[in-house]
Amino acid sequence: MTPDELRADRESYVSRIVESTSHRRLIVAGPGTGKTTAFARALDGDSKDNRVLTFIRNLRAGLEKDLGGKAEVQTLHGFADHVLHRVGTDGLTASFHYYPPLPRLLETEIHILTGTESGIRDALSHALHHVEEGEPHLEAYLKAADYYDAVSHTDAVFRLVLRLRDDHAAIPKHRLVIVDEVQDLSWVEMELIELLAEHSPLLLAGDDDQALYFRLKFASADFIRGMANGGAYERFELPYCSRCTPVVVDAVQRVISWAVKRGHLKGRLDKPFECFLPDKEEDGKKFPKIKRVLVSAERRGWDYAGHYVLHQIAAIAPEEISHSHQENYPTVLIIGPDRFTDGIAAVLEEAGHSLTRKLADATADPQLLDGYRFLARNESDRLGWRIVVEVDTLSADQSDLLVRALKGDELVDLLPKDYRDKHLSFVRLIAMLAGHVDLAPDQIAGLCDAVSLSLDEILASLSAAEPQPKEVDMAKPKIMVTSYVAAKGLSAAHVFVTGLNVGHLPYREDPTDDEVRQFLVALSRTRKQCHLISCKMYNGRFQKPSPFVQLLGSGQVEDVYVDKKYISSLS
Repeated sequence: MTPDELRADRESYVSRIVESTSHRRLIVAGPGTGKTTAFARALDGDSKDNRVLTFIRNLRAGLEKDLGGKAEVQTLHGFADHVLHRVGTDGLTASFHYYPPLPRLLETEIHILTGTESGIRDALSHALHHVEEGEPHLEAYLKAADYYDAVSHTDAVFRLVLRLRDDHAAIPKHRLVIVDEVQDLSWVEMELIELLAEHSPLLLAGDDDQALYFRLKFASADFIRGMANGGAYERFELPYCSRCTPVVVDAVQRVISWAVKRGHLKGRLDKPFECFLPDKEEDGKKFPKIKRVLVSAERRGWDYAGHYVLHQIAAIAPEEISHSHQENYPTVLIIGPDRFTDGIAAVLEEAGHSLTRKLADATADPQLLDGYRFLARNESDRLGWRIVVEVDTLSADQSDLLVRALKGDELVDLLPKDYRDKHLSFVRLIAMLAGHVDLAPDQIAGLCDAVSLSLDEILASLSAAEPQPKEVDMAKPKIMVTSYVAAKGLSAAHVFVTGLNVGHLPYREDPTDDEVRQFLVALSRTRKQCHLISCKMYNGRFQKPSPFVQLLGSGQVEDVYVDKKYISSLS
């Protein structure tokens, strides 16, 4: 087809989605195929009429920008918190706290109530994600969370599902609800989406080839497969990739074909995936091959891979760097396990590059400042004191204190007076900062020492001062380092995938489905040039290259061998 015919064909796929009157629509499409464009076209009316939901915070920011105010964009957890505050839920007050580290914080309470010694975190996560009402760890957690008047990520969704099950009149109504990345939703999240469908039309999108969150949240690609094949949803496709170059698209197809022939990805949804040449032909000519890089040896202090990456970054054209800043995507994305990316990052930072590290969406551990922030609003706040006690452990048996609290005693009244007074002195300083009151130098020093943060970090956390945006040098590449899983939702001009050895990715010679999908996600982050890096020796031991790099055809790759001689030639 000519470029004009290709554009018309691409438009026809989007038009079918937009013009459909089906109550439930499902887009099954690969990476970079224009799902956000379809979302924008499908949306109508004011933002208050529409909801766009995703569980990945990084995607939320991008969707908010790209949809230009046509919808309220929220994470699923944020949406659940918002609706719960509006409709209420048993056990919590109308002003309950939203505190992501809550499950970690309450493990002691779960132990007290169940007698369980180990495996608490996994048992609770499984019960929440699978809606296992009555499961002992879940019941203990909910009882403790009620005492502290708080919810976290998944239990906000869990509580909302139970609330809406009991009162369908409380289900929110919207002109359109869009949900992205449905291949990574868990059972409880899928049940919430199904409840929303009672009062609102749905437009869902996902790709079972990119399902990565089974281990993190018991997500299953079977959900999207069931929707695509079950008849309740009208299925649509978007075949044209405007992100990846022809060679990367071909490599993705080759990996999928190889995996399927070996018995992997059983039940996968077959979908067209083609390079949209009107957008990618020029990049395809400039970067016709994937670079398959074999490093002679990797160990602490050698950093051959780091010097290779540094040299490649230096060769990136200024216009590519400038364009990545203008379009707000990384110039360079370095993907892999910490044991490999840390060495590369150290070389780049030593050379003067600034790096951003992106982790998979995860919950941080409780911090003392968290407790002080709650206590600054209410000096008797149960959650605030529970966080303080967790971080600054009492010398007395903490379990006895928590047993009494769970029986109904006020936690603050159980604490020694000198302990309370010490922390309240800092809480009152936090309240002063939140009220825009300047502190004396000795007060600032004492507070910063207590919470192990700088004043700027404290103020940013309190939202007492907007963090000042760093001045961006448009001539310098924007570099991000991330893991295979956390790369989801990202893309970059130049992508370096590391750790491609048996023992790392994949762990064994025959990869799991999850490892196949991790590689597919890493590969398809590429807008221009992709580098696949493996090593011959790691920490003095011989390594086999990953089968993923071996299966690519000779016409698809340019082989590069990085050893001492190669590194010497760079200087």
